[in-house]
Amino acid sequence: MQAFSVPTNAHSNDSAYGPGWKCDRGFSEINGGCARIAIPANAFAVDASYGRGWECSRGYRIVKDGCVAVMVPFNGFLVKSGDDFACERGFVRAVNSCQAVKVPMYGYLDERGSGWRCERGFRQEKQVCAPLIVPLNA
Repeated sequence: MQAFSVPTNAHSNDSAYGPGWKCDRGFSEINGGCARIAIPANAFAVDASYGRGWECSRGYRIVKDGCVAVMVPFNGFLVKSGDDFACERGFVRAVNSCQAVKVPMYGYLDERGSGWRCERGFRQEKQVCAPLIVPLNA
């Protein structure tokens, strides 16, 4: 068996392939050693053998080598992943804002709440609900 040395900021890590080592949390393997990972503001270290070694905190998104706050507009909310926003029911995303869905007369919000449909007896024509003309004997 070949002898090996564990670099600074690492620990031994035996696996199915034999003895080895792994960098400590907050350090990344570079050229046979372990270098400290630069963790930006509003981020935290993650234990992964690939990637950046850090993730942004909830309410922040990755931009270049840092974390930028997600600006949640009025009538919006932070999505489950925490790195973007969505609009409440009755509103639709328009770049960085949530705009009200304009429901015409004889219309109602659709199931998702981000669009609209016409009531029975009406049909959608552009942005209005027009009466459906039923021919005689139909």
